[in-house]
Amino acid sequence: MDECSIQYVHRGAPGDSKTVSGKNIANIGHSFFILYPDTMIPYHRILKIKYKGTILYVKKTPVSVLYT
Repeated sequence: MDECSIQYVHRGAPGDSKTVSGKNIANIGHSFFILYPDTMIPYHRILKIKYKGTILYVKKTPVSVLYT
């Protein structure tokens, strides 16, 4: 799990995002994942998933957000 990293929206953090290693994931639920010891992160807050340096997922940004 060290090869995996997940960047997600974390309000108040620099850039309003935080990146965690896959080794910090305690469980994967139906609509969220749980970080040790008990932080629940809903999937809609995931911005990017990388595995062994390869980007597997990047959240799409609506075009309307880019021009406002």
